[in-house]
Amino acid sequence: MRFDEGANKAAEQAAGLVNLVREDALDAAAFHALREVADEPGPVDAAVLARLVDLGHALAPVFAGGDPRGTVNALLAQVRVTPHVTDHDDRGPHLHFEPPGAGVAERFEANALMGLAALLCDDHQRLGTCAADGCDNAWVDTSRNARRRFCSPSCANRTHVAAHRARRRGA
Repeated sequence: MRFDEGANKAAEQAAGLVNLVREDALDAAAFHALREVADEPGPVDAAVLARLVDLGHALAPVFAGGDPRGTVNALLAQVRVTPHVTDHDDRGPHLHFEPPGAGVAERFEANALMGLAALLCDDHQRLGTCAADGCDNAWVDTSRNARRRFCSPSCANRTHVAAHRARRRGA
């Protein structure tokens, strides 16, 4: 897998949006924390949040298995993507995918979808949902061995401890 930091970050933010929407926890503060930026182009008002909630619901199947490429392609067909090279914040030249002057939701949508598309071109097994009982969080696996099954170390630990205790009871 190519470790494209920008694509991976955009895909991880897409997973984060899916999780926030699933937990009904998306608000302006949660979105800013997800994006790790404070200077988005425009306010995160009720209309932006509604569009982001719709996007979160539309992206959920990408992580749940099935046909993630088909879902991403269908969503890309509905979005205006305008790739351009930019250079800001001392990051050096890099790609942006939103049209010039795009608002917060349009910008997030274009970049999330292109990040997911780039990741899917490498390996669709790098997207999934948590294997822990009672947790459906989406995740993006950027590890070297591509063996992620859980959204977090706490879900992995809880599952492994439960399996260990079950084995001890059975022995």
